[in-house]
Amino acid sequence: MQCCITLQAIGQHGLKGIRKALQARNQLKDKMQILTHCNTGSLATAEYGTALGVVRATAEAGSLLRAYCTETRPYNQGPCRAALILEHHHHMER
Repeated sequence: MQCCITLQAIGQHGLKGIRKALQARNQLKDKMQILTHCNTGSLATAEYGTALGVVRATAEAGSLLRAYCTETRPYNQGPCRAALILEHHHHMER
């Protein structure tokens, strides 16, 4: 259970960092578009995910407009899984 708490803290820390960086550039908006690469969610790590945890934290804060899930390997397994995880947790639609 400790790993899930840690991963959620990573998500919150990442969201805070994104907001701080955007605010420093006077680009902070109510809703954000975030690009995530490969699958960094619950199928690749424990439950909440690592980098995808930042996207989930953004969505849970009501600040996610759109998530772009990308991949460089064949068959697009990573972005399909990432999108599936976000969709499963009601953070986005395909």
